[in-house]
Amino acid sequence: MSADNGIYILVSNHPYGNGTEYRVIHAQAIENIFDEPNFPFDKPKFNKDQLISYFGKSRSTRNPDKAAFIADMKFKNSFICESGLFTFT
Repeated sequence: MSADNGIYILVSNHPYGNGTEYRVIHAQAIENIFDEPNFPFDKPKFNKDQLISYFGKSRSTRNPDKAAFIADMKFKNSFICESGLFTFT
């Protein structure tokens, strides 16, 4: 488990099946959302329980520009952000 932290955007299907939604978090040890131990070298598979644990309480938006704005604000307001900004699809 890593202590590195970053800003992460999860892009997923909207739960009602009509479009895409975006969720933005500032978190550490993000590699826990993957089942593959060789992240980022092997193609990762998401661990659904960990995805919910990390992203489940974050608000969603259907606007990609708004998600990017939120991520930028989180980045600017974070004291330290070692891993930068990543998007997971």
